[in-house]
Amino acid sequence: MTREYPPFPVPSAAALVCHQGSLLLIRRKFEPGAGKWSLPGGKIELGETAEETAAREVMEECNVRVKVTRLLNAANAIFYDHEHRVRFHYLIIVYLAAYLSGTPENSEETLEVRWVPLEEAGNYDLTGTARSAIEAFIAGGY
Repeated sequence: MTREYPPFPVPSAAALVCHQGSLLLIRRKFEPGAGKWSLPGGKIELGETAEETAAREVMEECNVRVKVTRLLNAANAIFYDHEHRVRFHYLIIVYLAAYLSGTPENSEETLEVRWVPLEEAGNYDLTGTARSAIEAFIAGGY
């Protein structure tokens, strides 16, 4: 399935990883949201659960191993072109994940990967999905 101008929403999963008071964030290399800070995540592959996708994407994008612990929220990320056609549409299932091991490193899909103190995350140019997940995380008292 094509990600750009898809015939229907693309099912995706992401992980909010909080470790020692900091969140694992990536700076996106590609559209949608190139240059913005986000949670590691991506498209669910055929035969893969959403939880497996979230953990795989953290490893691929950040070189960090995690254990998915629970569902946090879900979000639609819809982006329109200048003719108001749907250019991208993702349904993103966001999970909380516990850090297991690894040192954050850039990948082919990221401009930057870093641990960001939770109290500073709101100062970053976040994607809508990342912002709503962080707000849900804070509101839930995790």
